[in-house]
Amino acid sequence: MERVKTTLGELPVNYGMNAMAMFSEMRGMSMTDTVNLDSGRLGLMDYLALLYVGLQDGARKAGEEFKFKGFEDFCDYADENTDIISDVASIFAGQQKEKEEKGEPVKKK
Repeated sequence: MERVKTTLGELPVNYGMNAMAMFSEMRGMSMTDTVNLDSGRLGLMDYLALLYVGLQDGARKAGEEFKFKGFEDFCDYADENTDIISDVASIFAGQQKEKEEKGEPVKKK
């Protein structure tokens, strides 16, 4: 599992089915819209939620304490620590690229 270095320590990031299901539920998206997700076309709230669930699910899967009290706490942290946005987004993009290289379906609108 990949990790991002932050002022809170190294945080695990995971974008498996649980993370995508949490994202879908959090943003009220259908399964089809989530499967066909194109991160380049997301609104800011959707984009931040996608980063948040990757961190949340990473903590769950690694058996570690989740460092944020909620979505707003994560956004407040990102205001002061902007690197977390690009670092977590890079992990999401890298995992999508790995799926494409393995021949797994990664659909985009």
